[in-house]
Amino acid sequence: MSHAADPGVRVTLPAFQVSLNEHTVDNQYREYPLLVYKDITYFPMTWYDSRLLGLEATWTEQDGLEIAQEPVTSSYVSYQTDRRNASADTAEVPASAITINGKMIDNTKEPYPLLSFRDVTYFPLTWRFAHDEFGWDYEWDTATGLTIRSGNPQLLTAEFPEDVGENDVALYKGYYYFAETEGTQNRVYRAPAQHPLDKDEIYTYGIENGYGVQKQVSFKIREDGLWLMYHLGGATMGHDEFVKISDDGEAEVRHQGYLDFRDSPNGTLIVNLGNPPFAGNLSLVPTGQQALVGKAVGNPDLLYGRHVTVSESSVGVGGDGSSTTVIGDDAYVLGSSYSAGHYDDLNKIYRINLKSNEMAKIINAGVQRFAVIDDRLYYVKDADSALYVSNRDGTGERKLSEHAVSWFAEVGGNVYYTTEIDNNNNYELSKVGPDGNDVAVYNTLFRSVQVVDGKLVCILDEKDDYGAVVLDSSGNLLLTVTDPVTRVLASDDGILIASSGKVVRLTDLPLTAQAVAPGNHGLPFVPLTPIDGKWAFEHQYDDVAFYNVYSIGNHVAPNLTYPRPSPGEEIKAGNPVPFNLSLINRNPDPAVETVIGHDFEIQILNRGKLVWRGRVPAAANIPLNSLATMGIDFTWDQKGSDGKQVPAGQYSVYLLTPADIEYTVEGKVGTFTEHIDHVSDKTLGGGFSIQE
Repeated sequence: MSHAADPGVRVTLPAFQVSLNEHTVDNQYREYPLLVYKDITYFPMTWYDSRLLGLEATWTEQDGLEIAQEPVTSSYVSYQTDRRNASADTAEVPASAITINGKMIDNTKEPYPLLSFRDVTYFPLTWRFAHDEFGWDYEWDTATGLTIRSGNPQLLTAEFPEDVGENDVALYKGYYYFAETEGTQNRVYRAPAQHPLDKDEIYTYGIENGYGVQKQVSFKIREDGLWLMYHLGGATMGHDEFVKISDDGEAEVRHQGYLDFRDSPNGTLIVNLGNPPFAGNLSLVPTGQQALVGKAVGNPDLLYGRHVTVSESSVGVGGDGSSTTVIGDDAYVLGSSYSAGHYDDLNKIYRINLKSNEMAKIINAGVQRFAVIDDRLYYVKDADSALYVSNRDGTGERKLSEHAVSWFAEVGGNVYYTTEIDNNNNYELSKVGPDGNDVAVYNTLFRSVQVVDGKLVCILDEKDDYGAVVLDSSGNLLLTVTDPVTRVLASDDGILIASSGKVVRLTDLPLTAQAVAPGNHGLPFVPLTPIDGKWAFEHQYDDVAFYNVYSIGNHVAPNLTYPRPSPGEEIKAGNPVPFNLSLINRNPDPAVETVIGHDFEIQILNRGKLVWRGRVPAAANIPLNSLATMGIDFTWDQKGSDGKQVPAGQYSVYLLTPADIEYTVEGKVGTFTEHIDHVSDKTLGGGFSIQE
């Protein structure tokens, strides 16, 4: 929005074609058309247009208009109307303060000032701003007109027939798979990703069977490829159909019934999930055979793959989160002693050898669900709903979470989990790093979180201004998605989402968030600020206590602590934020070490954008016995590189790596260097939030 505008100036519609990130703009019937002033094309800073090009604009009475490059994107919105625009019109020159990428702009002195038209700020697409400030590709051609390509990830809407996006869709090996309903038939198609309208029918089935029109399908990418699932009939007498789709599009029904299944070297392990539940519901079917020829495995007195709850008046049987896992010849499965009047050994994790049928109870505690990840076993206990980890054989158990867990996953060496906050499907996301620290990741509640391609896709509440955020494996913000997001779709090639009935593909997403701003597409330089503080001796640890916090480094190890308010506590805007950086003599030999130098830098980021950098003072030459620590306390005044108070929101603080620590060892000649390599999982720091 514009504010305090000066008298009008004459503007015209472009007499040439304009393309924004491959979208041709129809200026004739657009509510907010591009404009031309002094032979320069002007771009409307609408909510969607600005985010299409990776920009965000905010306005306050104190600071005026601020435009900045951010990790944000939007699909293209046409703003189409049925009213034709005049070829010439009048715009205004705003007189309010303007900041672009942290730099103050005197709009009254600009040769091509920002304009206001129909209460929207318009931005000049000069080489200075488009190329130098924002790093966009900026091309002019007499035949094709003006072409602008921004560097932010893009949302590409697939050109499907109407209503396709209201059902499930998958992207697999270069093809889209989707269903269209025609009368009482569901027709399943596949089409090349580059040409979604060039569809081929691969499967058809009837959807009218006395229980209404059952047209809903779902796709899932499993280890052995793409599967189609759908339901036929009623809840009790009906069944699910499982259709395997080969890489060349051939579809074949493989399984029928209420069941879960896993492939193994010995055949297909089937978990019968039919009702009423019954013990002995685990069988192994030879490869290529039907379920009827399977042989029973495990203990016939146990109910497998279900979570059982018992009260004084009832017995409830639910799902186990599809926990069943097969690794080689071994199956890991949830099992309960289940027979009339006998429910005293519930929800334990068993390992069953599918060749010998030997079985062992490896977790002798009630478990809601579990996952086997590499050589670790992760599980949520019935007793406290907290997350635990152990070796795959059940030994070495360790509690991971401080809160109840609704969902969990491992990404890049970090364990993420959600906790329901208000019993209304709103979830807080937390991370447990290799150091064991349990921290909140993002100062926003999510509707759901799932892992796609090594990233976390977090769907926001429908009342939020944005639809989703994408985090890297360290929990740092990669991208904010403006479009509303209904769900994440199956894809083996990036992130595919359903948005307001559309199927949208996210492209060009970076692997990790960019922490250092200088030199990156003209982002403002963040100066290195000297930190005010002094190193001092802190503590002498025993021989085990330090391992949880000083996990990085062989002889000298750093640790950075930051505010972690308890529920109900807040970091108020304007209050100094306290931090502590400490070093430990981690040498296992009883040698005295003295740190004599380092190159430590502290960085603070807001939603992936660097806002402050601090240089840590030189070491104080304090001799440290084995497992002794020295540290420095310091504060951040909540001011960014421009000297202004930063806005409320989620922030991250990290010790920049790689880093070097120079030290001497008593009784040895010379100096030594501890090199802290790049810490991709960002264990040297974490997140905190600032409240208004």
